[in-house]
Amino acid sequence: MPQRPPVFIPTTAVRALLYLLCVWIVAPFSVYAAEATADSGDRASPALMAYVQQVLDQHPRLLSAQSEVDAANARQRAAGRAIYNPELDAEYEDGEVRTRSVGINQTIDLGGKRGARERAASFEVQSAMESQTLVRQGVLAELLSALGGYDAAAERLRAADERKALMARLRTLATERRKAGDLNQIDLDLAHLAYAEAALQRAQAAGQQVTAQQALERVSGAVAPRLPSLPSNYAAVTLDESEISGILQQLPSVRVAQARIATAQAVVDLRRRERRPDPTFGLYGGKEGDDNLIGLRFSIPLPVRNSYRAEVDAADADRLALDRSTLNDYRQLRAELVAAVQRYTLSRDAWDEWQQIGAGSLERQTSVLERLWRAGELSTAEYLVQLKQTVDTRVAAIEQRGALWEAWVAWLAVSGQVDDWLSVGDGR
Repeated sequence: MPQRPPVFIPTTAVRALLYLLCVWIVAPFSVYAAEATADSGDRASPALMAYVQQVLDQHPRLLSAQSEVDAANARQRAAGRAIYNPELDAEYEDGEVRTRSVGINQTIDLGGKRGARERAASFEVQSAMESQTLVRQGVLAELLSALGGYDAAAERLRAADERKALMARLRTLATERRKAGDLNQIDLDLAHLAYAEAALQRAQAAGQQVTAQQALERVSGAVAPRLPSLPSNYAAVTLDESEISGILQQLPSVRVAQARIATAQAVVDLRRRERRPDPTFGLYGGKEGDDNLIGLRFSIPLPVRNSYRAEVDAADADRLALDRSTLNDYRQLRAELVAAVQRYTLSRDAWDEWQQIGAGSLERQTSVLERLWRAGELSTAEYLVQLKQTVDTRVAAIEQRGALWEAWVAWLAVSGQVDDWLSVGDGR
């Protein structure tokens, strides 16, 4: 069998190639460099806006929240109605003297219960509307997070496909070199094991994509045939103490809590007014024998056995508990806001540094590695290590890009700015 002529590569050139290879390994891949074009972190892309709006239009949780708002509005209308209806009263007595009378009674709301009920109901409407906004932003954050997870899973699957294809090529080349006598059996077995590992990793990546697709379907109903791409550039976020306080005051969850506290205070006022007895006036007329009969009636409950003070105390205790719970929630929201800014800033800085290093294509890196391996400058084990590191670096880039998206979505959610960024529908 004719022997192939030896391939001589100067040592200096080999070192230079290895140095460039190391630089390429820690660099992002050209697919990400190409995506970093005119995307802006100030607003989502039109395609993403349209996709999100389509999901929101018929989302069951939003429709349910709207029904709760409608119910609160109906309760407010009911609370604005009169508390007492007039009562028709008729009497007939057949004794020594036959008596017949017909009258009408009306209880008068002297304590202002109707106004107190209407005020409490109006705060409940406000709470329901803020809760609707909170539900909307929760759905948006869940949708964006699931969309990012699906995108990352699809990228990981593509990387796994490329890894498997590379290992398949390695196995083929190793088999050819073994037949030519240029490779020993151990190295051939190593190439087969590398392919088997790549096949297993590809199966795992496919399973992860199925899980990510399921998560996206749970929130969107179905995965669209063509999903919008995620942005590559993200706006910087810096906050001082006054900005943090301003954001917290505008959060839907804080406004919901404020509306609930106002409702609880209105309920306390209502319970106090309910302690005041309302009188009932009546007018009746009829016949008592042959004589005409006309009269007035008056009655009023006597709060002797029950003063209803306990109901006021209970409502006041509920308001106080809600007030203290809201203070605790406010502290937690502030901590989450600060932590979200810190996590996002760290992720964004890491991604910016990653992009600034440079870009090298996977094909170029693997081509250099293959030439070194075929020239005998790299053993099969070294070649596999370098090849694995190259592909793992791409997976690391995918993970970092996904982590940045998650941090961005978390920041938008905790700061209540999902609607502003997406600019879809009526986020109020």
